[in-house]
Amino acid sequence: MINKIKNIFPEFKESRFYNKEHENLPNIFVGDFGDFAVDEIEKGNTSEVEKIINFINSTYEDLDDEGKNLIWIGVFEVVAGNKKWHSVLLKNLKESVKTEYFRRFEKQEVSGIFD
Repeated sequence: MINKIKNIFPEFKESRFYNKEHENLPNIFVGDFGDFAVDEIEKGNTSEVEKIINFINSTYEDLDDEGKNLIWIGVFEVVAGNKKWHSVLLKNLKESVKTEYFRRFEKQEVSGIFD
């Protein structure tokens, strides 16, 4: 997944959130990517936000449990606390991914949403 993110998002590699040393620490690397995602929506970069949504939609279902967990910890838990991102996710996630997103929130696996 790390190589996929680096290849699809060259802007991430050029951003202040990218740290090459984190490539060997998947949880931290994907968390850095989540921070990048929040920054992009705050800047109003709709093309990058759309790319991130497309990446999640095209990748999530094919991931094993470990990969899905990386998306949860690194992306969903980071961006879901941002009202803009939460709204974008609800409008644009594929139904199967959205179902999983709601299931986890209903179980309160993500704390601090909208704090």
